[in-house]
Amino acid sequence: MTTTPNADVQAFLASVQTLSAEQFAKVGAAALEIGASARVAARKTAKSSAADARALEKAVRDALEPAHDRLSTLEPGSIRNAVTDTLSAARAITHRADLTAVQYDALVGPFVGVGVAVPPHPNAGRR
Repeated sequence: MTTTPNADVQAFLASVQTLSAEQFAKVGAAALEIGASARVAARKTAKSSAADARALEKAVRDALEPAHDRLSTLEPGSIRNAVTDTLSAARAITHRADLTAVQYDALVGPFVGVGVAVPPHPNAGRR
């Protein structure tokens, strides 16, 4: 990745911008259900250079800024959690070739569960 998120990440972020507060809450609940250990292991695999990581974080924060008022109606920490979950999924999309299908699903699955389209994992459908 260069310092601009790729088209797949941009499409993902555009979809995330349309989520309601309730959908973000469902994403957070699904992430908790998957568990921290699986998600942390996947995030460690989906590493970027410092410049790319900063650019991706900025893109995520910019995309979620319009949702701030919606998210503030949820429990404390919801904005931070939405940023973390979205950033994790965006990293997974960027680095999906480096992740196993299980790791990829651990990071993007919560968004798929609320109807956000994500690119398939490179090994999807292979046996």
